Amino acid sequence: MVKRGGNAVKRNNLKEKELLSAREAAIVLNVTPQTIKNYIYSGKLKSIKTPGGQHRIQRSDLNSLGFASANNQEGDVIEQDYVHQLYNQLFLNYLETIKTLLTSIDSRNCITGGHSIRVAEYAALLGKQLRLPERQMQNLELAALLHDVGKIEISEDIICKTGKLTSDETLTIKKHPEMGEKIVEEVPFLKPIKGHIRHHHERFDGKGYPDGLAGDSIELEARIIALADAFDFMKSDVPFRKGMPMDTCIKEIKKFSGTQFDPQIAKVFISHPPQVS
Repeated sequence: MVKRGGNAVKRNNLKEKELLSAREAAIVLNVTPQTIKNYIYSGKLKSIKTPGGQHRIQRSDLNSLGFASANNQEGDVIEQDYVHQLYNQLFLNYLETIKTLLTSIDSRNCITGGHSIRVAEYAALLGKQLRLPERQMQNLELAALLHDVGKIEISEDIICKTGKLTSDETLTIKKHPEMGEKIVEEVPFLKPIKGHIRHHHERFDGKGYPDGLAGDSIELEARIIALADAFDFMKSDVPFRKGMPMDTCIKEIKKFSGTQFDPQIAKVFISHPPQVS
């Protein structure tokens, strides 16, 4: 954001000027010169190029876009809108990269391929029904995609074992939320979701793992992922059984509402179940 101080005086001095440099246009609008250049490069703002390669902007072009004679608040809105667009594009790029990487993780899972992506889809549907704000929705989707990332450190022989697990194997499996937390906390962009990953196997009644949290002490995102994860497990084919039909899944979620699952989230899910084949 541009410093205000002396720019207020400069802005007044530019009121009568009809042809502005990118820097002067930035002062008028109270944004950075780079923001002005970005609007020029994207074709949203016309400019005249001097023989020296500098941009000159006519005040009428600024006015025609509804920008100019801008006060501080209007300039702030322009810059905030542009930054918001850039952030959303960056988020979508990250999301596509993560989905590609998850193919290798899900290929080691005994559940039908695509488990992590389906869990993210169910979690996103629940988040929308709960009317979560945009940034929280983005963190929810990222955490749901990466909820099982810790399993990459566990042997396939354990993950896909068809018989009963030994006590040591069960303990190893139960370590994957903590392993996942350690993996994502190394990435600054993913740090905000590390708790959601760590706690996606906590139960509403406090009998889950790894920390035995209960009720609202479990992050909302983790409670949503817990239900989405369990639902996908129930409806998917696994080595020891066929996937359950939708009505059986719904009965199971009702049965464990208030114990395994947050009752409010279970109620929303039951009222608006996803359309699955």
